[in-house]
Amino acid sequence: MTFSEALYAPPVEPDIEVRPDQAEIAVGTYCDELAHVVSGQDRAYHLSHVIDAVCRKCLVAGKRSDAPVLSPEQHDRLAAEVRSAHKANPSMFWEDNEAMRKITAQGFKALSSVISLWAETEEERALHPEHFLRDTLDRARIFQNLMHNVSLAKDIESRAWSRATKAIEEIRLAAVGDAK
Repeated sequence: MTFSEALYAPPVEPDIEVRPDQAEIAVGTYCDELAHVVSGQDRAYHLSHVIDAVCRKCLVAGKRSDAPVLSPEQHDRLAAEVRSAHKANPSMFWEDNEAMRKITAQGFKALSSVISLWAETEEERALHPEHFLRDTLDRARIFQNLMHNVSLAKDIESRAWSRATKAIEEIRLAAVGDAK
């Protein structure tokens, strides 16, 4: 908008508060986190956070004004990012074998199911068996816990590597110092 357009534009009602779409903000944040998973950058850490947040949003969706259900477009966008993350990471563990790939596939499937539940209205959720929501959330939580543990183990490994590198450098400096 140019200055002259702004000057002659009708006034904005001061009592009208424009609130951002909470679901859109959440979906954007989770898509950004999943992009880190796709790129391999702290993938277990970011995936753990996404799973935790999506499960929490799913539990309250439609029950609070600040927790709307996902629109079909938001659902599709987030589901596509999950598929991309899984495709880029057939195994989210240290080893890439059939068992690890199966656990990873089950985890991503659980996350996708939670996203679908987040997009459902209360009426749609009522059509599922009574245990379905709880079981789906618990399956996703198991994967979230696994990813959290992988992330913690990588942090420990990184600190150990840093300590070893520092110790080697101290030995090298001591050896060079003794040689002089």
